[in-house]
Amino acid sequence: MKTIVYVGPDHAESSSRRYMLRAAGFQVIAVAERSAIERVVAEHGADLVVLEPTAAYGPEVALAPGSDVAVVDLNLDWEALARQSRGSELTLAVCALLRLNATEQALRESDARFRSVADAAPVLIWSSATDGLRDYFNQSWLHFTGRAAEAELREGWAHGIHPEDRDRYLTTYRNTFDERSDFEVEYRLRYRDGGYRWLLERGVPRYTPDGIFAGYVGSCIDITERKNVEAEQERLLSGQVAQRELAQASERRSALLAEISDLLSGGLDSMPALETLASKGVPLLGDCCVIHLLDAQGRLKIVGSSCGAAQRNEVFDDYVSRSRIDEHPSDPVVQAVKAGKPVVVENLTRAWMNRSGLGTQQCALFEALSAHALFVVPLIAFGERLGAVSFLLIDNARRFVLADVHLAQEMASRIALGLRNRMLFLEAESARRQAEEASRVKDEFLATISHELRQPVHAINGWVRLLKTGKLPQEKAAHAVQVIEQNVALQAQIVKDLLDVSAMITGQLYLEPQPIALAPVISAAVESVRAAAEAKSIKLIAQLDALPRLLSGDAKRLQQVVWNLLYNAIKFTPREGSVEVALLNTGGQAQITVTDNGPGIDAQFLPHVFDHFRQQDSTTTRKYGGLGLGLAIVRHVVELHGGQVRAQNVSGARGAMFVVTLPFERAQAAQPLRVVTDRA
Repeated sequence: MKTIVYVGPDHAESSSRRYMLRAAGFQVIAVAERSAIERVVAEHGADLVVLEPTAAYGPEVALAPGSDVAVVDLNLDWEALARQSRGSELTLAVCALLRLNATEQALRESDARFRSVADAAPVLIWSSATDGLRDYFNQSWLHFTGRAAEAELREGWAHGIHPEDRDRYLTTYRNTFDERSDFEVEYRLRYRDGGYRWLLERGVPRYTPDGIFAGYVGSCIDITERKNVEAEQERLLSGQVAQRELAQASERRSALLAEISDLLSGGLDSMPALETLASKGVPLLGDCCVIHLLDAQGRLKIVGSSCGAAQRNEVFDDYVSRSRIDEHPSDPVVQAVKAGKPVVVENLTRAWMNRSGLGTQQCALFEALSAHALFVVPLIAFGERLGAVSFLLIDNARRFVLADVHLAQEMASRIALGLRNRMLFLEAESARRQAEEASRVKDEFLATISHELRQPVHAINGWVRLLKTGKLPQEKAAHAVQVIEQNVALQAQIVKDLLDVSAMITGQLYLEPQPIALAPVISAAVESVRAAAEAKSIKLIAQLDALPRLLSGDAKRLQQVVWNLLYNAIKFTPREGSVEVALLNTGGQAQITVTDNGPGIDAQFLPHVFDHFRQQDSTTTRKYGGLGLGLAIVRHVVELHGGQVRAQNVSGARGAMFVVTLPFERAQAAQPLRVVTDRA
């Protein structure tokens, strides 16, 4: 065992050094005075002398000549001691032990000073050892958590971290600990009242004076108030952003509705206008927009469409170009129109399509477009359902928003109002044209009837004056009487037609039905116009088939029908022409046809040939006379008998054909038929 003489006063630091040397296996002899060194060395055979550092550095120690005992003077710095000790292993070992003791002592002193300062600090301070576990918390920390130091040491403190922050904090701490780098992290720690408060923690690695890693030290400040202020600022900012977004949305809404109103003000009488309307909703409300309208048969028809997804335009255009061949009750468009309410499908899946029973065309469209949602709003104006506007959502980044449905409803309401106004305008225009036409026809009729009445009156008046003179020869007088009788009969016929038309309009034209045979009725009518036909050298042909049974009808009125048709045919047939009347039995009905080889009926006038007071040539200089009442009377009487009458031009030849069909069964024969028409 090596013997060391330790020279110096007895105090805590020297006691610590002596204790370490003894713990290392050395025999340590303490000497208070330097003057006793030689004696002690000689008595105990010391191997090394250690001089305790003193405030007043005394003279160097001189041992007896020839002594090989080394001296370690702690008044020197460690580098100087290291140079002196290079030749002695014992000296090097003792210097290393003493230096280690000095380091530990310095650390203890530093730690004591650190803890003294830390306990007085207003911030939360902790330290950890080289294993990463916490070995110290200051009084501010313990006051904050309300827990004892024993409960917080090592990993106990981590139980107070907020569950949402624990993994994030521990990951950050471990990573920086392994890297021996600084870190800064925000997290929530349980306060002594049980709630959580926000902390901003900064941690740095700590080292000994010799550069040896000794663990970490960290400090925390309470930033809860700052967090609350930030949260309030974020709330206010979010509110401002929301208000700005609402303002922008309101601006876009107003702009959209203004554009629609401007477009509607120009009318909706063309498909491009409806296409433009559909494009206004893309992409603001959806990626694709389709406008459906109900046609006269109540079927939905696509009248406007737009798609903002360029890569899917071909698929969309193909869908739009096809007619809707199936309108399943579960179709969202059909549902919206029938219910008069919006229909929303937030998840447009194949399972939903199967449940809804949509047609293959609809399903194929949705799948080809990769649509994930849709909504449909009805077009309703003044309670009338006109169609619907549907929007498809294709972009996965786009999500369904209820405000879009409300805006779409406003858009649809304006479109519906525009459509309804257009319909009302067209109806008003049609009514105006009809009124103008009725007024024109009335004026023409008044001019015609004046002309038709004036001609026979002039003839009668002229011959009466000649008869009054008494100077006419007997033959001329007889001719005058005949002319007067003919013109009186003509006026009587005009008056009779006017009375019939008046009775038709007021619903006072009655039938006196009885079982009759049509052939004699037609023959009587033929004979009554034969003279007029012979006057124009017109060949009058009658082909009357025998009918299987009698007809229930008014013989006089039916004779009037045939007479009017024959007289009309004779009037328009040129000289030496032909007029043919035929009676046929056609499947339970009697059919009367009157055919001529005249000029035929103008194609534009053909739909109006049976209208009241209508003539193909209504001028006073026309070639053919008449009031235009005969054919109107024909149609009315035929309809009173439950039959029908139609006019057509003879195919492949000149001339016109009138066809009357009358049922053998009695139908409405005894009831008058009120005909509602415009009256001057």
